[in-house]
Amino acid sequence: MDVALIFLNREPIEGVHFSHNDFVNVISGDSAGMKGSLVTILTLDPEPRFLVELESGVDVPVWQSQLSRGES
Repeated sequence: MDVALIFLNREPIEGVHFSHNDFVNVISGDSAGMKGSLVTILTLDPEPRFLVELESGVDVPVWQSQLSRGES
């Protein structure tokens, strides 16, 4: 099954610490300091990478290691 579909169905994926639509803080990288929601997962290797819809409405790719759980 496609990993993006598994993610959208909120099924567990080994090594993935977040679920679809989780609210997150971007803690490092180009979008550090921004907040948003997880739209989809883009890749698993070398680590999970997500498409994050920032509060501004812009979608950006972010590595899992650059994220922390946020509060909506």
